[in-house]
Amino acid sequence: MSFNNSPVAGFDEAVKTADKILRKKNPKFRKIGTLLVSKELRLYGYYCYYYLRWVDDFIDDNRNSTESKKIFFSSELNLVSAIASGKNVELNFPEEYFLVQFINYSILIGKPHLADLIIIMMKTIDQDINRLENDGIFSEAELQKYLDAEAESLFGIANIFLFPQKEIEYKNKFSCIKTFIKFSLVKHLIEDIDLGYVNISREEIALFNLDYYNLINDKNLKDWYSYKISQFKQEIVMEMEIVKVFPFKMKFFWFWVFPYCFHKFYRFKLYKYNPQEMKRKKLFKELYLYSFSIINIFRLFFKIFFSK
Repeated sequence: MSFNNSPVAGFDEAVKTADKILRKKNPKFRKIGTLLVSKELRLYGYYCYYYLRWVDDFIDDNRNSTESKKIFFSSELNLVSAIASGKNVELNFPEEYFLVQFINYSILIGKPHLADLIIIMMKTIDQDINRLENDGIFSEAELQKYLDAEAESLFGIANIFLFPQKEIEYKNKFSCIKTFIKFSLVKHLIEDIDLGYVNISREEIALFNLDYYNLINDKNLKDWYSYKISQFKQEIVMEMEIVKVFPFKMKFFWFWVFPYCFHKFYRFKLYKYNPQEMKRKKLFKELYLYSFSIINIFRLFFKIFFSK
């Protein structure tokens, strides 16, 4: 990607680049954000997304050594802190330009704590690097710390864009998306194993007698999946009660977590908790699943928006 000396040209190109990535990586998220977030704020949201996506992609790239990941991450974390402190910095990558613009804008609009939320998010990436240096596994306590940090950061950043005047009132409600983040780790378990991460705590590996060197072929993995999905169903029902008290825009934005999760829960169930089978989609199962999901969207919408 090339930039000339004009900050306007750089800004426009950065926004287009981030928008392109968001269209590819998470088109549903982009559509909802377009509907609920003002155009000016949305542009800086693209900056934030693109920068964090760039850092995360570097860490998840198997072609990069663990040592190079540590050096890169330390440099980027120091850069975030320096920019937030108002120091002059030297930029080495176009993506860092995006970060400067984003943090400067957050200070301009009176939201300097956005930089703190970025740092919290990045420290979860640091935890991933640390487990890569070992066997890729978190203890239950480490996993909960990781999930809390990611939920706090994601919730806080999103709400600044959704509800900039009063987002601070809801800063302690980030648990409403914790199950979504936990489920994402479970959903991507197989893919993440290839990256060196095992998204099952040491305690649960022992409890289900799992062979973490050969998880994909472990016959006990289905039992673990079944247990986790059942646990998530109970948790997400409680989280719906939290979202019910949010202002409309926040409620509408976070609402979509629930039908998404229930859709994926039932996909696991239909395919008997076998992720390999889920890759080979069956027509009648998929028709049933999507019919159920459409009905479920209306049911969940009524529960969150109209029930007391």
